[in-house]
Amino acid sequence: VYAATRWGGLYKSINGGATWSSANTGIYENSVYCIAVDSRRPNILYAGTFGKGIFTSNNHGSSWVSFNNGLSNYNVMALNLGAGSAGFMYAGTLYGGVFRAPKANPIDAVPLLLLDE
Repeated sequence: VYAATRWGGLYKSINGGATWSSANTGIYENSVYCIAVDSRRPNILYAGTFGKGIFTSNNHGSSWVSFNNGLSNYNVMALNLGAGSAGFMYAGTLYGGVFRAPKANPIDAVPLLLLDE
């Protein structure tokens, strides 16, 4: 279970929420507004932050890397993963449009595409 918090960063529970631990290694922004877990590959996570854009993890949140290639608005307020392993990751930004990137290999530097402003 994961929880995004506005001022405390990201937290992870491995026992159904009985206890929580910080899962921020590599995320250098404490305002995490949203998180998305790939249902087909639950080790792949995305976190949207206010001011620092998107971060992704390929190890259940143990470490994170920036995923902002092509993102022009770093105030990410919502994330959604398209259905299927060949789908897309969508990022909704504050007053900056919706961006899309293939989720096939999130660690690779795939440019995010602006869909609408």
